[in-house]
Amino acid sequence: MTAQKSTGLFGKFGENYVIGIFLENNFEVFRPDFDRGTDVIIKKGKKCYSFQIKTRNYETDEDRHLIIEKQTLKQVNFIIYILYNGHKDINFLVIPSKDLLKWKAGNDIKGLHYPIKYNYDHDKPEVSFSYKERTRNLKKYLNENGLKLIK
Repeated sequence: MTAQKSTGLFGKFGENYVIGIFLENNFEVFRPDFDRGTDVIIKKGKKCYSFQIKTRNYETDEDRHLIIEKQTLKQVNFIIYILYNGHKDINFLVIPSKDLLKWKAGNDIKGLHYPIKYNYDHDKPEVSFSYKERTRNLKKYLNENGLKLIK
């Protein structure tokens, strides 16, 4: 599937992929009937966490922007950013919203822009965020490392 076919369908693919990961990790998963910024809510023990899930296709380019409204960042606990590149391995970032709000990013009418660079390698995917000469390695948010932030 390519992003050109349907961005809505592509986004649902990412949401369902993440729900599967949550279920595999023994989280209780809830999906709101109406999408108002929160795509998924999970419960682990007595704690609940809300998530906005974004899916980007890196098949044609290593640089993409995570674009999100500042208000959404204030409403959810985490952003999950799916890094899809057309291969069977799909990587994802689990980033606390409070961290994203601290990072400097571009801003326009659509929201905050976080340029995310993703170099795919089966063994060691490299993911970073760069803005105005500052680069952050995002490994601590990648895949299982990111899941540890919500357990």
